[in-house]
Amino acid sequence: MTPAQLATLKAAILAETDPVFVTARTNGQTPLMTAWFNAAKAPAVKAWRKNVRPEDSDEATPWANFDNITQAGKRDSYLHAFMRYARDYTKGEVRKWITDVWGNATAGSNAETILLAAGQRNITRAEAVLGGSTVATTNAVSALKLDWEGPLTDSEIGAALEA
Repeated sequence: MTPAQLATLKAAILAETDPVFVTARTNGQTPLMTAWFNAAKAPAVKAWRKNVRPEDSDEATPWANFDNITQAGKRDSYLHAFMRYARDYTKGEVRKWITDVWGNATAGSNAETILLAAGQRNITRAEAVLGGSTVATTNAVSALKLDWEGPLTDSEIGAALEA
């Protein structure tokens, strides 16, 4: 972790007012503070996933609508290239591939279904503090493009407190 990240984490540790966290901080219970930061952020905040297995994209794909794709090249592209390897949904080109094949990612669309189900995940409290605030959008679907991804470790909490 960089010195700037440690300073940001330390400020977040010292500023936190959640009673469970405050008790852990007061008692020097680093593992409890780590667990608290590694829990899901509430309310939920979405981030683009970086290493999406083909199986995840497969399960998110609305296959009942696959035959409605009128261009054979697009169907072939999706089956024989896109579904073959893990994909980084943080990359605009990957999300564009989905919309090129399935159409715009509008509310209730096939592309939106894939982008939401396979391309996104909920972030942790630590990622909310350290991950950054860059939002990447494809049509109507947006999520954070994280600069830092967890989980946070006990040693990182300790290093931040000593910084």
